[in-house]
Amino acid sequence: MISRFRMLILALGALLVPSALLAASAQAAKPANVALPVVSPTAPSQNAPVSGTTGSWSNGPTSMSYQWQRCNSTGKECVDITGATGASYTPVEADGEHTLVFKVTATNGEGSVSAVSAATSVIPATGHITTYTSKASTPMGFAAGPDGNVWFANASPTAGTIGKITPSGTVTEYPAEKKGATGIAAGTDGNLWFTESTTGDIGRITTSGTINEFPLPEKSEPGGITAGPEKDLWFTELGIGKIGKITTSGTVTQFALPEKAVPRQIAEGPDGNLWFTDKGNNKIGKMTPTGTVTEYELPAGSNPIGIAAGPEKEDLWFTDNGTKKVGKITTAGVITEYAVASAPMSIAAGPDGNLWVTAVEKIDRVTTTGTVTEYAAGFPTLFSGITAGSDGNMWFGGVNKIAKIAS
Repeated sequence: MISRFRMLILALGALLVPSALLAASAQAAKPANVALPVVSPTAPSQNAPVSGTTGSWSNGPTSMSYQWQRCNSTGKECVDITGATGASYTPVEADGEHTLVFKVTATNGEGSVSAVSAATSVIPATGHITTYTSKASTPMGFAAGPDGNVWFANASPTAGTIGKITPSGTVTEYPAEKKGATGIAAGTDGNLWFTESTTGDIGRITTSGTINEFPLPEKSEPGGITAGPEKDLWFTELGIGKIGKITTSGTVTQFALPEKAVPRQIAEGPDGNLWFTDKGNNKIGKMTPTGTVTEYELPAGSNPIGIAAGPEKEDLWFTDNGTKKVGKITTAGVITEYAVASAPMSIAAGPDGNLWVTAVEKIDRVTTTGTVTEYAAGFPTLFSGITAGSDGNMWFGGVNKIAKIAS
């Protein structure tokens, strides 16, 4: 009996040992990829972050490492991008006309295995312009909205609209009660605020398209508008030579400017003051939140128009339409100017650390040291505003057109 029992135990052991070995072998396998990593968005732009998922894995990876790669336009010949080893990456100028892939390497005690995402679409090169059709006859003001879209004001005196365009180019327009919208800015209340120079109103539009309008004194002719300190909106009044402030509940306060002032555009400076261009006196002006004004004289014939806080968050940049120059002014009032090829109008800081300027059928890129690169827009852009979108592009417009340029 004992002998037979021992034989039975040995026989069972012979059957169980291979199964245990197989199970141990399965548990000791390298990681295996079940679903590839995915890059989002699949159509990236320069200066706008993209992210990658790890994909799905079996066999218990204990760690993951990442590597972004730059590939040719067909997604081949990929090379590692130095330092790009995180779960997200922001494309740079060198990525223009290339695609990207995201490589994930999973590791456990038995070794490492890599999996690579599908290639993105080709990243537009710096200066590449994409144009979209708009019903707005004269889209003038442009501002990045809190919803990730770019919003614009139609300056037509007969067909007032405020519109938005998605990063992929879908346009939606909302009719305003009044006409001639020119400037637009994102407010701290999550709405967009705009000026109507023809009728002399300040408007507010929600991101769902609901519009309210607030009347100004007769002949105000509001133009530029910007979000300022203390959650208010500040705007220029070309017709009566004043700077106005409106709270998000609609209360308006006006501040006097020097005689002959014709304020055009306005921007909040890094010093917490409001800075504006004074075409009438050929000066750059600074106004404190309490209304104290200081002005700085420009060379004769400058005709300043646009103004914006610079990319370095230290200076203000402006356009001299009359002398074909772009200028920089420190918060202490020191001015430096650089020549450009065409008469500049609007200006905005780009996510690439440069200034972007609209001119006559041209868009200029100006570095902070004054190097200018000019791009042909292919349509009239002189009176268009310009703004940086959430997608890393600069957005502007023309007659029945809205466009983005890769920055």
